[in-house]
Amino acid sequence: MVYEISFDIAAVLIFIILISLFYGKKKSPYRYNVAFGALLAASLLTAVFDLISAYMISYPDLFSQRLSYLVNIIYLSAQNAATPIYTYYIVLLTNSGRKTGWRKALLLLAPSIMELLLILTTPYTGLIFYYDQSGYYRHGSLFILLYIVVVYYLMLGAYF
Repeated sequence: MVYEISFDIAAVLIFIILISLFYGKKKSPYRYNVAFGALLAASLLTAVFDLISAYMISYPDLFSQRLSYLVNIIYLSAQNAATPIYTYYIVLLTNSGRKTGWRKALLLLAPSIMELLLILTTPYTGLIFYYDQSGYYRHGSLFILLYIVVVYYLMLGAYF
C-alpha cells in the first residue's frame, strides 16, 4: 500500500516555519508559551514520523520489523501527546489553569498515560497495531481507543 504524503510534507514545512517564527521572536515566559512550543514540537514530530512510517509501511521488505515498530511507536506517541498538550494549552489560556489541583491533573494525564502504555507495549500485545505474517501493518483491536481519547480531550478542553 502506498500512502499519500503530500499533506505531511506540507505540514512539516509549515511547522518548521511556525517553530522558527515562534522561537525567533521575543516572548513572555508564561506557561502557555511553553505549552504552545510543546504543541508545535509534538506536531512537527508527528508529521515527520508519519512520513517515515508511511514510507516504511509502503515498503515493508526494506526495513526490519523492530525498526518499523519503533518508528510507529514514536509516531503514535507524538500524535497522541499533542491532544493533552492542546487541552493543557486551552486550560492555561482560559485562566482555569491557575488553580490546577490534583483532580484536574488526573483528568488531564490519566488517559494519556494509559494510551502511552498501550502504545509502548504494542510490540508484545498487538493491541494498538501489529505486523502480520507478511510484514504488513495492521490496526490492533484497541486502535479505536486512540480516537476515543482524542474526543475525550477535546471535550475536556471545551469543559475547562
